[in-house]
Amino acid sequence: MRTSCTKILVISSAVLMISSPAFASKARMAALTHSFFWKDTQNVFTYPQYAGDLGQYATLELGPTGVPASTTAAHAEGGFQRKFMDGEGGVYLGHYNNAVFTDLGGTGVQQQNPFYFYYGTGAMGFGLNLSYSKANSTGNKDLGIGATFGMKAGDINIGVVGNIYTKAGTDAANTKVLPEIELNVNDAMGNLWIYGQGTLNRVDNGTSATGYGVTVGAQDHAFKLGQTGTFYYGADIGYTKVSDANKSFSLPLYAGLEADVASWAVLRGSVSQTLFGYTDNGTNKDFNGASTLIAAGMGIKVSNFDIDALLEGAQIGKVNGVAFASNLGITYHL
Repeated sequence: MRTSCTKILVISSAVLMISSPAFASKARMAALTHSFFWKDTQNVFTYPQYAGDLGQYATLELGPTGVPASTTAAHAEGGFQRKFMDGEGGVYLGHYNNAVFTDLGGTGVQQQNPFYFYYGTGAMGFGLNLSYSKANSTGNKDLGIGATFGMKAGDINIGVVGNIYTKAGTDAANTKVLPEIELNVNDAMGNLWIYGQGTLNRVDNGTSATGYGVTVGAQDHAFKLGQTGTFYYGADIGYTKVSDANKSFSLPLYAGLEADVASWAVLRGSVSQTLFGYTDNGTNKDFNGASTLIAAGMGIKVSNFDIDALLEGAQIGKVNGVAFASNLGITYHL
Protein backbone atom coordinates (compact mmCIF):
# COMPACT_ATOMS: atom_id res chain seq x y z
CA MET A 1 0.00 0.00 0.00
CA ARG A 2 3.01 2.26 -0.15
CA THR A 3 1.80 3.45 -3.54
CA SER A 4 -1.57 3.27 -5.18
CA CYS A 5 -0.34 0.53 -7.47
CA THR A 6 0.99 -1.89 -4.83
CA LYS A 7 -0.72 -4.51 -2.97
CA ILE A 8 -4.29 -3.47 -2.82
CA LEU A 9 -6.76 -6.43 -2.39
CA VAL A 10 -8.65 -9.30 -3.78
CA ILE A 11 -12.17 -9.79 -4.90
CA SER A 12 -15.21 -11.86 -4.41
CA SER A 13 -15.48 -15.45 -5.47
CA ALA A 14 -18.75 -15.08 -7.38
CA VAL A 15 -17.33 -13.14 -10.32
CA LEU A 16 -13.65 -13.88 -10.54
CA MET A 17 -13.51 -16.55 -13.21
CA ILE A 18 -13.53 -13.88 -15.92
CA SER A 19 -11.21 -15.60 -18.38
CA SER A 20 -8.94 -18.53 -18.85
CA PRO A 21 -6.57 -19.06 -17.28
CA ALA A 22 -8.37 -18.16 -14.07
CA PHE A 23 -5.14 -18.48 -12.09
CA ALA A 24 -2.79 -15.54 -12.12
CA SER A 25 0.95 -15.28 -12.20
CA LYS A 26 3.00 -12.20 -11.38
CA ALA A 27 3.23 -11.60 -15.14
CA ARG A 28 -0.56 -11.60 -15.52
CA MET A 29 -1.03 -9.35 -12.51
CA ALA A 30 1.57 -6.90 -13.86
CA ALA A 31 -0.12 -6.79 -17.29
CA LEU A 32 -3.55 -6.03 -15.79
CA THR A 33 -3.49 -2.79 -13.82
CA HIS A 34 -5.01 -3.14 -10.37
CA SER A 35 -5.65 -6.85 -10.83
CA PHE A 36 -3.93 -7.58 -7.55
CA PHE A 37 -7.24 -8.23 -5.85
CA TRP A 38 -8.36 -11.00 -8.19
CA LYS A 39 -8.51 -14.58 -6.97
CA ASP A 40 -5.29 -16.37 -7.87
CA THR A 41 -2.22 -18.23 -6.72
CA GLN A 42 -0.51 -14.98 -5.66
CA ASN A 43 -3.31 -13.76 -3.40
CA VAL A 44 -3.61 -16.67 -0.98
CA PHE A 45 -0.90 -14.78 0.93
CA THR A 46 -3.51 -12.09 1.64
CA TYR A 47 -6.74 -14.12 1.58
CA PRO A 48 -5.94 -17.71 2.64
CA GLN A 49 -9.65 -18.63 2.44
CA TYR A 50 -9.28 -18.52 -1.37
CA ALA A 51 -7.38 -21.81 -1.18
CA GLY A 52 -10.68 -23.70 -1.26
CA ASP A 53 -11.59 -22.15 -4.64
CA LEU A 54 -8.32 -22.77 -6.47
CA GLY A 55 -8.15 -26.58 -6.53
CA GLN A 56 -4.87 -28.46 -6.70
CA TYR A 57 -1.91 -27.02 -8.57
CA ALA A 58 1.82 -26.49 -8.70
CA THR A 59 3.16 -23.08 -9.74
CA LEU A 60 6.59 -21.69 -10.63
CA GLU A 61 7.81 -18.13 -11.10
CA LEU A 62 11.02 -18.17 -13.12
CA GLY A 63 13.79 -15.76 -12.19
CA PRO A 64 17.18 -15.33 -10.54
CA THR A 65 18.09 -16.53 -7.05
CA GLY A 66 18.61 -13.84 -4.44
CA VAL A 67 16.69 -10.92 -3.00
CA PRO A 68 14.78 -9.17 -5.83
CA ALA A 69 14.76 -5.43 -6.47
CA SER A 70 11.04 -5.43 -5.67
CA THR A 71 8.38 -8.00 -4.80
CA THR A 72 6.94 -7.72 -8.32
CA ALA A 73 10.30 -8.26 -10.07
CA ALA A 74 11.12 -11.63 -11.59
CA HIS A 75 12.84 -13.91 -9.10
CA ALA A 76 12.76 -17.59 -8.23
CA GLU A 77 9.71 -18.63 -6.21
CA GLY A 78 7.06 -21.31 -6.31
CA GLY A 79 4.99 -23.88 -4.49
CA PHE A 80 2.01 -26.21 -4.63
CA GLN A 81 -1.47 -26.68 -3.21
CA ARG A 82 -3.32 -29.94 -2.66
CA LYS A 83 -6.33 -31.32 -0.82
CA PHE A 84 -5.65 -31.81 2.87
CA MET A 85 -8.21 -33.15 5.36
CA ASP A 86 -11.42 -31.17 4.79
CA GLY A 87 -9.79 -28.32 2.88
CA GLU A 88 -6.76 -27.33 0.81
CA GLY A 89 -3.27 -26.69 2.10
CA GLY A 90 -0.31 -25.12 0.36
CA VAL A 91 3.44 -24.66 0.75
CA TYR A 92 5.20 -21.79 -1.02
CA LEU A 93 8.90 -20.94 -1.14
CA GLY A 94 10.55 -17.60 -1.84
CA HIS A 95 7.57 -15.21 -1.71
CA TYR A 96 8.48 -11.84 -0.19
CA ASN A 97 5.89 -9.95 1.84
CA ASN A 98 5.48 -6.55 0.17
CA ALA A 99 4.91 -4.62 3.37
CA VAL A 100 7.92 -6.07 5.18
CA PHE A 101 10.05 -5.72 2.05
CA THR A 102 9.23 -2.01 1.87
CA ASP A 103 9.76 -1.41 5.58
CA LEU A 104 13.19 -3.04 5.47
CA GLY A 105 14.27 -0.65 2.76
CA GLY A 106 13.75 -2.56 -0.49
CA THR A 107 17.38 -2.90 -1.53
CA GLY A 108 18.87 -3.16 1.98
CA VAL A 109 19.37 -6.34 4.01
CA GLN A 110 16.21 -8.37 3.57
CA GLN A 111 14.55 -11.58 4.63
CA GLN A 112 16.22 -14.64 3.11
CA ASN A 113 14.40 -17.72 1.81
CA PRO A 114 10.90 -16.88 3.14
CA PHE A 115 8.67 -19.91 3.71
CA TYR A 116 4.86 -19.78 3.70
CA PHE A 117 2.31 -22.40 4.73
CA TYR A 118 -1.45 -21.87 4.47
CA TYR A 119 -4.66 -23.82 4.85
CA GLY A 120 -8.22 -23.01 3.86
CA THR A 121 -11.45 -24.81 4.63
CA GLY A 122 -14.98 -23.60 4.06
CA ALA A 123 -15.21 -19.85 4.63
CA MET A 124 -11.97 -19.52 6.60
CA GLY A 125 -8.23 -19.72 6.02
CA PHE A 126 -4.99 -19.39 7.95
CA GLY A 127 -1.36 -18.84 7.02
CA LEU A 128 2.09 -18.77 8.64
CA ASN A 129 5.25 -17.26 7.14
CA LEU A 130 8.80 -17.64 8.46
CA SER A 131 12.36 -16.71 7.54
CA TYR A 132 15.74 -17.09 9.23
CA SER A 133 19.33 -16.65 8.10
CA LYS A 134 22.72 -15.66 9.49
CA ALA A 135 26.00 -15.16 7.62
CA ASN A 136 29.04 -15.07 9.90
CA SER A 137 31.19 -13.95 6.97
CA THR A 138 29.26 -10.70 6.47
CA GLY A 139 27.33 -10.26 9.70
CA ASN A 140 24.03 -10.17 7.77
CA LYS A 141 21.10 -11.85 9.49
CA ASP A 142 17.31 -11.93 9.54
CA LEU A 143 14.45 -13.37 11.54
CA GLY A 144 10.84 -13.06 10.44
CA ILE A 145 7.56 -14.36 11.85
CA GLY A 146 4.11 -13.54 10.44
CA ALA A 147 0.56 -14.87 10.24
CA THR A 148 -2.55 -14.38 8.11
CA PHE A 149 -6.25 -14.96 8.65
CA GLY A 150 -9.11 -14.71 6.17
CA MET A 151 -12.85 -15.30 6.05
CA LYS A 152 -15.83 -14.95 3.70
CA ALA A 153 -19.24 -13.56 4.56
CA GLY A 154 -21.44 -13.88 1.50
CA ASP A 155 -19.71 -11.95 -1.29
CA ILE A 156 -17.54 -10.03 1.21
CA ASN A 157 -13.97 -11.17 1.78
CA ILE A 158 -11.78 -10.10 4.69
CA GLY A 159 -8.07 -10.73 4.95
CA VAL A 160 -5.80 -9.83 7.87
CA VAL A 161 -2.03 -9.97 7.43
CA GLY A 162 0.00 -9.67 10.61
CA ASN A 163 3.76 -9.31 10.73
CA ILE A 164 4.44 -10.36 14.30
CA TYR A 165 8.15 -9.59 14.30
CA THR A 166 10.82 -9.04 11.67
CA LYS A 167 14.45 -8.12 12.26
CA ALA A 168 17.00 -7.82 9.46
CA GLY A 169 20.39 -6.15 9.22
CA THR A 170 23.99 -6.64 10.31
CA ASP A 171 25.80 -7.14 13.58
CA ALA A 172 26.26 -3.35 13.72
CA ALA A 173 22.77 -2.15 12.78
CA ASN A 174 19.30 -3.63 12.47
CA THR A 175 15.89 -2.67 11.18
CA LYS A 176 12.95 -4.04 13.15
CA VAL A 177 9.32 -4.18 12.08
CA LEU A 178 7.20 -4.80 15.16
CA PRO A 179 4.44 -5.35 14.44
CA GLU A 180 2.57 -4.59 11.21
CA ILE A 181 -1.15 -5.12 10.72
CA GLU A 182 -2.84 -5.02 7.32
CA LEU A 183 -6.62 -5.25 6.88
CA ASN A 184 -8.08 -5.99 3.42
CA VAL A 185 -11.76 -6.00 2.46
CA ASN A 186 -13.46 -6.52 -0.91
CA ASP A 187 -17.01 -6.99 -2.16
CA ALA A 188 -18.57 -7.65 -5.56
CA MET A 189 -21.94 -5.92 -6.00
CA GLY A 190 -23.01 -7.09 -9.42
CA ASN A 191 -20.62 -5.53 -11.93
CA LEU A 192 -19.24 -3.07 -9.39
CA TRP A 193 -16.25 -4.35 -7.43
CA ILE A 194 -15.19 -2.33 -4.40
CA TYR A 195 -12.11 -2.74 -2.24
CA GLY A 196 -10.23 -1.15 0.63
CA GLN A 197 -7.08 -1.61 2.63
CA GLY A 198 -5.59 -0.18 5.79
CA THR A 199 -2.10 -0.71 7.22
CA LEU A 200 -0.45 0.21 10.51
CA ASN A 201 3.17 -0.51 11.33
CA ARG A 202 6.08 0.50 13.53
CA VAL A 203 9.64 0.44 12.19
CA ASP A 204 12.76 0.90 14.32
CA ASN A 205 16.10 1.39 12.56
CA GLY A 206 17.66 3.43 15.33
CA THR A 207 14.87 6.01 15.12
CA SER A 208 11.35 4.70 15.63
CA ALA A 209 8.58 5.68 13.25
CA THR A 210 4.92 4.68 13.08
CA GLY A 211 3.43 4.52 9.62
CA TYR A 212 -0.04 3.94 8.23
CA GLY A 213 -1.87 3.88 4.93
CA VAL A 214 -5.41 3.78 3.55
CA THR A 215 -6.66 2.89 0.06
CA VAL A 216 -10.25 2.64 -1.20
CA GLY A 217 -11.37 2.04 -4.77
CA ALA A 218 -13.88 0.59 -7.21
CA GLN A 219 -13.93 -1.15 -10.60
CA ASP A 220 -16.74 -1.44 -13.16
CA HIS A 221 -16.98 -4.78 -15.03
CA ALA A 222 -20.26 -4.21 -16.88
CA PHE A 223 -18.73 -4.53 -20.38
CA LYS A 224 -17.97 -8.10 -21.49
CA LEU A 225 -15.70 -9.32 -24.30
CA GLY A 226 -17.26 -12.49 -25.68
CA GLN A 227 -17.88 -15.45 -23.40
CA THR A 228 -14.67 -15.32 -21.39
CA GLY A 229 -13.08 -11.90 -21.88
CA THR A 230 -13.50 -8.78 -19.81
CA PHE A 231 -12.97 -5.03 -19.97
CA TYR A 232 -12.80 -3.04 -16.76
CA TYR A 233 -12.02 0.47 -15.59
CA GLY A 234 -11.78 2.07 -12.17
CA ALA A 235 -10.11 4.43 -9.74
CA ASP A 236 -8.89 4.47 -6.18
CA ILE A 237 -7.65 6.96 -3.62
CA GLY A 238 -4.62 6.22 -1.47
CA TYR A 239 -2.72 7.99 1.28
CA THR A 240 0.43 6.67 2.93
CA LYS A 241 2.57 8.05 5.75
CA VAL A 242 5.79 6.19 6.42
CA SER A 243 7.19 9.06 8.53
CA ASP A 244 7.01 12.85 8.69
CA ALA A 245 9.61 12.91 5.92
CA ASN A 246 7.90 10.32 3.72
CA LYS A 247 4.25 10.84 2.77
CA SER A 248 2.27 10.39 -0.44
CA PHE A 249 -1.22 10.78 -1.89
CA SER A 250 -2.54 9.42 -5.18
CA LEU A 251 -5.73 9.24 -7.21
CA PRO A 252 -5.07 6.96 -10.20
CA LEU A 253 -7.40 6.10 -13.07
CA TYR A 254 -6.95 2.84 -14.95
CA ALA A 255 -8.49 0.47 -17.49
CA GLY A 256 -7.64 -3.02 -18.68
CA LEU A 257 -8.83 -5.88 -20.84
CA GLU A 258 -8.20 -9.58 -21.29
CA ALA A 259 -9.59 -11.87 -23.98
CA ASP A 260 -8.95 -15.22 -25.63
CA VAL A 261 -7.56 -14.93 -29.17
CA ALA A 262 -7.59 -18.71 -29.68
CA SER A 263 -8.55 -21.77 -27.68
CA TRP A 264 -4.95 -21.95 -26.48
CA ALA A 265 -3.96 -18.26 -26.18
CA VAL A 266 -5.03 -15.11 -24.33
CA LEU A 267 -3.85 -11.51 -24.64
CA ARG A 268 -4.15 -8.84 -21.94
CA GLY A 269 -3.18 -5.24 -21.37
CA SER A 270 -3.87 -2.11 -19.36
CA VAL A 271 -3.26 1.62 -19.03
CA SER A 272 -3.02 3.66 -15.83
CA GLN A 273 -2.27 7.24 -14.89
CA THR A 274 -2.33 9.28 -11.70
CA LEU A 275 -4.96 11.99 -12.13
CA PHE A 276 -3.70 13.77 -9.04
CA GLY A 277 -0.97 12.90 -6.58
CA TYR A 278 2.04 14.09 -4.66
CA THR A 279 5.05 12.89 -2.70
CA ASP A 280 6.27 14.79 0.35
CA ASN A 281 9.80 14.34 1.71
CA GLY A 282 9.26 16.72 4.62
CA THR A 283 10.84 19.64 2.77
CA ASN A 284 9.42 19.56 -0.75
CA LYS A 285 6.21 18.34 -2.32
CA ASP A 286 6.26 17.07 -5.90
CA PHE A 287 2.90 17.05 -7.69
CA ASN A 288 1.66 15.00 -10.65
CA GLY A 289 4.89 13.62 -12.06
CA ALA A 290 4.68 11.72 -15.36
CA SER A 291 2.93 8.44 -14.56
CA THR A 292 1.19 7.03 -17.66
CA LEU A 293 1.91 3.31 -17.77
CA ILE A 294 1.11 0.79 -20.49
CA ALA A 295 1.48 -2.92 -19.70
CA ALA A 296 0.74 -5.96 -21.85
CA GLY A 297 1.07 -9.71 -21.59
CA MET A 298 0.07 -13.04 -23.03
CA GLY A 299 -0.91 -16.48 -21.79
CA ILE A 300 -0.63 -19.89 -23.44
CA LYS A 301 -2.67 -22.92 -22.41
CA VAL A 302 -1.16 -26.32 -23.19
CA SER A 303 -2.85 -29.38 -21.69
CA ASN A 304 -2.93 -28.69 -17.92
CA PHE A 305 -0.28 -25.97 -18.15
CA ASP A 306 -0.86 -22.20 -18.03
CA ILE A 307 2.17 -20.20 -19.18
CA ASP A 308 2.14 -16.41 -18.68
CA ALA A 309 4.61 -13.70 -19.68
CA LEU A 310 4.90 -9.93 -20.03
CA LEU A 311 5.44 -8.45 -23.49
CA GLU A 312 8.59 -6.31 -23.49
CA GLY A 313 7.33 -4.20 -26.40
CA ALA A 314 4.81 -2.49 -24.12
CA GLN A 315 7.66 -0.66 -22.40
CA ILE A 316 9.89 0.20 -25.38
CA GLY A 317 7.34 0.70 -28.17
CA LYS A 318 8.69 -2.03 -30.45
CA VAL A 319 9.31 -5.77 -30.48
CA ASN A 320 12.55 -6.44 -28.67
CA GLY A 321 14.45 -9.19 -30.46
CA VAL A 322 16.63 -9.81 -27.39
CA ALA A 323 13.79 -10.14 -24.89
CA PHE A 324 10.39 -10.58 -26.54
CA ALA A 325 8.76 -11.78 -23.29
CA SER A 326 9.72 -11.73 -19.62
CA ASN A 327 8.57 -12.61 -16.10
CA LEU A 328 7.67 -16.14 -17.10
CA GLY A 329 5.24 -17.98 -14.82
CA ILE A 330 4.06 -21.60 -15.15
CA THR A 331 1.12 -23.23 -13.37
CA TYR A 332 0.15 -26.91 -13.67
CA HIS A 333 -3.36 -27.89 -12.59
CA LEU A 334 -3.14 -31.21 -10.76
